[in-house]
Amino acid sequence: MDIIGLLTFPFFYLMVSVLILLLIGIMFVLTHKPENWFFFHKLFMGLGLITGLIGIIILGVLSFSLLYLIFALITIILLLFSIMGGFIANKQQDKKLRSFHIWFGRIMYFVAIILLIIGIITYLLK
Repeated sequence: MDIIGLLTFPFFYLMVSVLILLLIGIMFVLTHKPENWFFFHKLFMGLGLITGLIGIIILGVLSFSLLYLIFALITIILLLFSIMGGFIANKQQDKKLRSFHIWFGRIMYFVAIILLIIGIITYLLK
């Protein structure tokens, strides 16, 4: 495959959208703006998770190897755990869980970036 094929591949845009949605959610936390930033943080993180699930279920199964899809599914599940940890930490006002949520979320975002890069390389080497 070539770069033009990648740029016309819907899965690529869906996964880039996941990273953009997650990044927007992270930016609300970093800036604490607007006043209801926490709502937007939850909204964009949830949208990123849902978009990732849709991408894996609908498009990923059609085009990628089983190994890549397993890694992608594990990443989505770990992102789900991070989001659930954030909800629980917020409800219980648990500072240790909140700190874990923050660091785990950061790590998972970088894992998602690495997974996108691996997906691009896998696609181009087909």
